Amino acid sequence: MTLPLVKPALLVAVLFRCLDALRMFDLPYILIGAQKGSVETLSMLAQNEASNVRFGPASAYAVLLFLYVFLIALAFVRLLGADLVGDAGATKKSGSRRAREVTA
Repeated sequence: MTLPLVKPALLVAVLFRCLDALRMFDLPYILIGAQKGSVETLSMLAQNEASNVRFGPASAYAVLLFLYVFLIALAFVRLLGADLVGDAGATKKSGSRRAREVTA
């Protein structure tokens, strides 16, 4: 088994684990408790603001969390460069068709 064959599966597994760690809410909230500034995550801040009926800051925290997770996922996929969609074969086929049309 070689790394190029395992790369897409490994990318998806590690990406999901990283995104779950970024969106973590339950463990710090249960183990440490609410209103502890040293372990507050963005999810905890959004929940705290929403429970205090301040929906503006709560939605801002949620949007920031979404953007943060999106940018991390995008950078992760771009840097590792795994072909998750499988479009590489389609571009090769269309390129060879163009080469045949030019020579004919």
